[in-house]
Amino acid sequence: MYNEMNKELPGTTLPARFVMYTQFLVQLQLRLTKSSTFDRNALHVLRRRILDLREVRGIVPPDPTPRALLGWYEPTEYGDEETNTHWAEKIFSRPLLAKTKLPKSKRPCEALSSLHRIGKMSMSPDIKILVKRTFDHGRLSVTFLLQTIHDYPYVFIRTDHEGQPMVSTYGAHELCIERRDSATLQFTRWSESEQRTKLWASLVFTIWEEMILFHCIFLCLKARSILRENIRESEYKLQEEDALFQAKIVDDGFSHSLSICHDSHTDRKRLYATVLDSRELKHCPVWTAFLPVSQNRTWLFRKSRHRVWLRGIRPYVFCEKYRPRHQRRTAGAFELYFVKEEAANRFLEVFELPETASTINDASSQGTADL
Repeated sequence: MYNEMNKELPGTTLPARFVMYTQFLVQLQLRLTKSSTFDRNALHVLRRRILDLREVRGIVPPDPTPRALLGWYEPTEYGDEETNTHWAEKIFSRPLLAKTKLPKSKRPCEALSSLHRIGKMSMSPDIKILVKRTFDHGRLSVTFLLQTIHDYPYVFIRTDHEGQPMVSTYGAHELCIERRDSATLQFTRWSESEQRTKLWASLVFTIWEEMILFHCIFLCLKARSILRENIRESEYKLQEEDALFQAKIVDDGFSHSLSICHDSHTDRKRLYATVLDSRELKHCPVWTAFLPVSQNRTWLFRKSRHRVWLRGIRPYVFCEKYRPRHQRRTAGAFELYFVKEEAANRFLEVFELPETASTINDASSQGTADL
């Protein structure tokens, strides 16, 4: 029985199946009880594994009709609750409206350098777990931690190396992040002994939205670290994304730079607001919102010369001060206020709305407003 089960799907022996089903039920329980230890990524991986097993055994797949069974307790406006919860803890605390699968990466998911046995690591007792994500069927995990006394963020990796649990940790300010292919984010660090940059970890994602949010969380933690030095501008730009539009907006009383980013691998678009006026935090993420997959004519409309309203937009916020509810209008519409009228014209032009075509002059045809 042991060997035959493993032949059905490698890695799913009888003991492995017991563990898989138990972990799946535990994650469901944590989700239903709103536990802070719930790991959405682990639940997604386990669900995918169970579906793969059903398929090879010839079991009819479950009904694909979406059912909002787990969203009953979610706040009407994410990020606006008056709590002591750090903004980073809220990012993965609710289901994604859409999950866009990324093309499979050719790179392995691995931690490569500065690894130690778990017993040899010492950590400050004054730490707060902000975000934990698991990769490669749980073999590797990445946790963003915060030393609360000094507001010092750092990154902790745990992996299985030759059958032994190994860990490594670095301050967020000591690491650089970049996208290497369709689904991989890589951390690099500076090696003092070798006087060169070394690859620290390679993380392979399956869902585009999760990769975007992970990238934004790290950038914001690094930019706001008290130990931060200069951040390369290339880190703020996610490779394989094109900026279809960029302009200045007034957003909850702040001046922000708003972009429409298009991912070449998934053909998905998102809105991306970043800090504009602060020298130290310029380009730092403020919020991002994934645009609807199917866009009917009612989701976006012009309200006035400078104002555009969008329906079905749910911003993910990466700071404490910004309140998306201040941009909410009638029937939950989210308002974008453009400093220049021509920027509002060209924002609509990106979505090819014919009623705005006559308002767009030749000088604004390049798709980028002056900031």
